[in-house]
Amino acid sequence: MLLSCIDPNGDRWVFWRDDEGWHWSRRAFNGYEVGRSSRAYANRYSCIVNAKRNGMLGRPSLKLTKADEEAKRMWRNPALKPV
Repeated sequence: MLLSCIDPNGDRWVFWRDDEGWHWSRRAFNGYEVGRSSRAYANRYSCIVNAKRNGMLGRPSLKLTKADEEAKRMWRNPALKPV
């Protein structure tokens, strides 16, 4: 699965899934890769949260799955995270 969005400054953010999990990369308007996730994420939501921490302003179009909703709930309430 491949998702993408474009920031107001022209940077393109691409999200994809492979055998390890979800990843993101950032390409400047000139096509050069200027950022990439340093690890794989178990779900799309966690990957998108990490991309936002790294400067993403846009919003990729996607429909969250039940697993994504659960991850979102855990991110918002750290007490719910499994130990």
